[in-house]
Amino acid sequence: MSEKTLKQVNSKLKQLPESLLEEVERYIDILIFRNNQEMDVELSEEQKKILDNQDHLPLSEYQDNADFLSELKKDYGL
Repeated sequence: MSEKTLKQVNSKLKQLPESLLEEVERYIDILIFRNNQEMDVELSEEQKKILDNQDHLPLSEYQDNADFLSELKKDYGL
């Protein structure tokens, strides 16, 4: 990552309230995971709706990403 890009991202992160930083960190973890995995998984329309409906959940209802990943690996052999 270029120094310029890193500075831009850092500047944007500093503008966020603390309550959103956990969400950003989870999203980064997801991006890293997706980048490191080759998954040929196609979600059904129902699964997509379920995920979309979780977009506005309060942070207190989010599951820890490590726990969630463990469940996925166990349930789907990822």
